[in-house]
Amino acid sequence: ALLVFTSGTTGNPKGVILGHSGYCGKLRQFDSVIPMVEGMTTLQMLQLTFSFGQWTSFLTLAKGGTLVLHERFSVEEALVAFSTISVDWFPVVPSMIRMLKKAIEERPDFAPSAEKMRKAGSPRIFMAGGEPLPGPLGQAVRQTFPRSGIADVYGLTETNSADFILTPEDYDAHAGTIGRPSPGVRFKLVDPEGQVVPDGEPGELCVDTPFIMRGYLKEPQVTANAMLGAFLKTGDLGVLEPSGCVRLIGRSKDIVCRGGMKISPLEIEDQCCLHPDVSGAAAVGVPDLMYGEALHVLVTLKPGAAVNSEEVRQWLVERVEKFKVPDKIHLVESLPQGGTGKLDRKSAREQLAQMQ
Repeated sequence: ALLVFTSGTTGNPKGVILGHSGYCGKLRQFDSVIPMVEGMTTLQMLQLTFSFGQWTSFLTLAKGGTLVLHERFSVEEALVAFSTISVDWFPVVPSMIRMLKKAIEERPDFAPSAEKMRKAGSPRIFMAGGEPLPGPLGQAVRQTFPRSGIADVYGLTETNSADFILTPEDYDAHAGTIGRPSPGVRFKLVDPEGQVVPDGEPGELCVDTPFIMRGYLKEPQVTANAMLGAFLKTGDLGVLEPSGCVRLIGRSKDIVCRGGMKISPLEIEDQCCLHPDVSGAAAVGVPDLMYGEALHVLVTLKPGAAVNSEEVRQWLVERVEKFKVPDKIHLVESLPQGGTGKLDRKSAREQLAQMQ
């Protein structure tokens, strides 16, 4: 049905072979969890080379809806659309939400469109995916646009996406998690030896789904290495919460090992974003002769904020364990993004290397 190349943020892009039955089955599965309304409209500003942009577009068309295509994301064009047409779905990566929120806060000329957007409840649902949506950011959007819901969707190109879904009805109670597995999907969290970890302990998320890829193009060994029996290894680290929802704590390759102590970048970023003057954060490890890795954080501020880097660091001192306090905070204008709009940690490391 499709040959989709992964973004290659952690290595060379791989061609993912997706079959017709798996792809169509996943679309039906998602529609059973978050039903599409008759005659609905999707505002599509994601790239169509991005699997998230693809399946949200195909599902809209398959259900007889209207797909409004834009070549790229634009805050101004999005606000015009929200205030002039009734948008049901707006597929977004978190970076797009940050940009939208920041523009509304900074630009008084956007205020009329934003107010129309709030009153109309357009979009009906922010469909978030592509990377974890920080709880503080999602909650801030819900406060700004209380009539718009948020659906947080987690999945891989290899599994036809949407392996976990946090529905709009559950979002406020479980913001910051990826929700529960979608129908037909099984999962487990395992340690480096492949053994299931106790509940509440972190482990690599592995999923078993009837909608899995047929394999990587011309790479049988890479395909075999991606599997743990019937389960696909996602490379994401997660924790099972008492509610049955899974909370991601980072990529296994992104975990910072500082003096033998493991630090989740997502935890540090979430705590940074709880600061009233912080709009975004990217935590990464950089080489360090003493500890192996040091923890540095790129931070963007809200319009008019006068906070300095030491004040942000002190905020974290009061909220995280001592070994998790960043070695350095860097205030920057914007966070590096990849081609699909996701946070690009590789570029963040390169940017930090240039600052040294």
